Amino acid sequence: MKRLLIFVIAALIISSFVCYAAVEQNHHIDWDRVLFEGEKLGHFVPGNIYTDNQNNAVLYSKKTISTLTQHKIYRFNSSKDFDAISKWDEAADYINTDFTSEYRPTSDGGFIRQRQSSKVSMPPSSKRYTKEKSYIDKIDANMKQLFSICLQDDLKLPLPGAGPASNINSWAEVEDGYIFVGTAGGSKAVKAADAWSSNVWFFKIDLKGKLIWEKVIGSDTSQWLLDIVKAHDNSLILVGRSGNQIYLIRIDSNGNILGEKLLDAGLLVNNPRNPSAKNCISMTNDGGFVMLTQTVEDASYKSGNITYSRSNVKYQITKYDYQFKSIWQNEFYGINHIDYKKYPYEIKIYGIEALSNGDIVAFGQYKPRDKWMMSRFDPNEKYQAYIKEIDLSGKDAGYNLITSGWEENYGILDIKEINGNLLFLGLRYKSSTANDYTWIGKLKSETASQTNGESAK
Repeated sequence: MKRLLIFVIAALIISSFVCYAAVEQNHHIDWDRVLFEGEKLGHFVPGNIYTDNQNNAVLYSKKTISTLTQHKIYRFNSSKDFDAISKWDEAADYINTDFTSEYRPTSDGGFIRQRQSSKVSMPPSSKRYTKEKSYIDKIDANMKQLFSICLQDDLKLPLPGAGPASNINSWAEVEDGYIFVGTAGGSKAVKAADAWSSNVWFFKIDLKGKLIWEKVIGSDTSQWLLDIVKAHDNSLILVGRSGNQIYLIRIDSNGNILGEKLLDAGLLVNNPRNPSAKNCISMTNDGGFVMLTQTVEDASYKSGNITYSRSNVKYQITKYDYQFKSIWQNEFYGINHIDYKKYPYEIKIYGIEALSNGDIVAFGQYKPRDKWMMSRFDPNEKYQAYIKEIDLSGKDAGYNLITSGWEENYGILDIKEINGNLLFLGLRYKSSTANDYTWIGKLKSETASQTNGESAK
């Protein structure tokens, strides 16, 4: 009997170790690589993983030292270990010429480039200020510029002398051109409370850069568009904000509004590295879409005679159908929860991606909280890359923590499915103030539900 008891205890210890190892080891990574490692000031990727016209993965990165900015574009095969098919480099004077925010591939093998031209002036008051103009450039496969559009000079929208300038946040390619979405500064042409109000703005140009149509939706509150995604029926979904509400619009390629809705659904979640990276909305294979939001709830906790107050951050992944009707919602706590015993971790979610098999993955960072203090973190614990998986019915399918005893912090900023391959874009850094590096890789085909990870809901 004593031997049997010893055997059972040993088996439990071994099984618990195996379960721990299944989560802690990076067994579900096919390959990964840290780009630009060893550089004092590393390149970073401000946007997302994109796909070119040959189903290659495309990354754009940049690095600024003093006044010079270097740009790099990599193309690589999504099914193989990282081996750049092609690379393009450019160094530009950051102050005296242009600031490029993104290169994004088009179906003809070229790119759309978004940039700002800064001209520094010294007015009589000797107070330095910068006047910026925003441009959209079309670049061909040989990196030759085909056309350039200045938002302030070439479009029809009259802009005020004061107030926010027009800004493009995202775009989508259609058969006969490109549709851009963003924010227009308040003007007499739209209904606005004052000159500082911002308005929903979207327009279309043809393949040669000619403006086809341009539309502004004004209101008594500031509103803007953050992203645009193409639906399975070739309609387009625009997502943004109107005051304190989320604003959804569905249009066709001619700019006709097919539907719109305001939602009291919290804040859209965005990439913390750069607002040009959008991961808050993703189309599902049934014609609908999922959207990532976050809300904050105030909570208090009394210990003795002291009352502690916290702001608990909750994430919501909501499934919508074609008509913007909510189907289900998966909600879970992220950071700062008052009940540190029940939620001994911090989760930061940076985006979502709907996969071809019907699953949805959310990604970001995970870190254990110190067991004995509400807001304290074990200094020996590092941020781990985190992937949460949900099935099409909204139920948790498990989660993965990607770590292997590394000394640095890791996080995932984007996941993209290309030809059935799951590629990820992340970052690695030693502290919150240190320079971070771009981390890329490919996940194995196994899903999170096939591992021993449990939901951190």
